[in-house]
Amino acid sequence: MIEEKYMKQTFLVIIVVIAIVFFIGILLGRYIESKEQEEITRFIKNLELNTESFLVEQELLGASEDCSLSEERISSLSSELYNLGVMLSEPTSESNLGEDNYKLLKKKFHLMQIRTYLLYSQFKKNCKSDEHVILFYYRKNNPDSKEQGKILDEIGKTYPVNVFALEFNYTKELTFLEDYYGISEPPAVVIDYDDVNKGLASYEKIANAVS
Repeated sequence: MIEEKYMKQTFLVIIVVIAIVFFIGILLGRYIESKEQEEITRFIKNLELNTESFLVEQELLGASEDCSLSEERISSLSSELYNLGVMLSEPTSESNLGEDNYKLLKKKFHLMQIRTYLLYSQFKKNCKSDEHVILFYYRKNNPDSKEQGKILDEIGKTYPVNVFALEFNYTKELTFLEDYYGISEPPAVVIDYDDVNKGLASYEKIANAVS
């Protein structure tokens, strides 16, 4: 009888411990989800602020030849965009953020990439930058897109290029740039705003354009 009572108590304790662990797991999961969402939202806000600051700087530059501040700002924009892209591409990002939040943040990310891409054009014009800019349209689970990404990674190791990678036809609100360049299928690579390459562009083709 005593043993039976002891076993029941032990069983009850185990159930309570399991319930506590489960509850802590839920709280921890929500905390991690909240922190990740806060971090991505902070990245977006910083990008927007940096972009606005860059626009003001470009207005102030005028005939000035000192572009070091703008160069630093636009470099920061590119770096933050890269970090945000890595965060959004994590396998658990969508599940952690929730489908709606993830889609909204990814739309903002795409828009910020386009804005920064266009800012680079203004920067190159005002500051005579030697850096090259590449716009890369890709599609998930597309072999040619994957191969093009690898080629661009290799290009980036050798040449001074800034690559903006956009998912093709991700959302109708952002297709205006695809329409402008007449891109109907991925992959596609636009080099320095004028050289439009539809289909898989070879390493040699891109290297010759940016060397």
